[in-house]
Amino acid sequence: MERMITFPDDSLAGKVLRLKVQATNQMGSVQSPALQLILASVPGKPSPAPEVDPAGTTTSAIKVLFANTNTDLGGVDSSGIRYELEMDDGDSGEFTLIFASSQETSFTVAQGIERGKYYRFRYRAQNVLGPSEYSDVSYIQAVDRPAKPGLPEFVSATDDSITVRLAKSNDSRGVDVASHEIWIDDGDDFTSEYRALSGAG
Repeated sequence: MERMITFPDDSLAGKVLRLKVQATNQMGSVQSPALQLILASVPGKPSPAPEVDPAGTTTSAIKVLFANTNTDLGGVDSSGIRYELEMDDGDSGEFTLIFASSQETSFTVAQGIERGKYYRFRYRAQNVLGPSEYSDVSYIQAVDRPAKPGLPEFVSATDDSITVRLAKSNDSRGVDVASHEIWIDDGDDFTSEYRALSGAG
């Protein structure tokens, strides 16, 4: 015998309830032992997908940020939620759990990371009834800013042009350097800001 019990509002959502069954006949009533349960469902799918923190990511470590904006926590308070972050091996292998926390946060993976390789990340939320679906998967590459270029070398100048020899960055740090730009200040003012020089070729 099954019976669905519905409630007119969500005032009991997330609360621990006790439930008994009472049987009655002409001689009287008896009650079953109490079942303890929580009025909730598993959390909704977390969103957005994990993101890279460029300030904490290098060719040998990846810093991942994850902050769930989906407010569907299954009817429980946020204090009852645990987040689980998973990543693969960089070769499209199985996902493995690398971090679990009661708060959305960040985590740095500093072991087993190979320069230039893409790693997949995902996370899920979990409450007392179980885990949510996984978030969308993000692909994060183990790269860093390129190495600092060397000092430009003066070649020649006229009253309206200058020729310099550029020293390119000697280490792309895992991904091709997209461009090299010339930046220049306002001249005769060592406090002025540098700006990108457009049209330099």
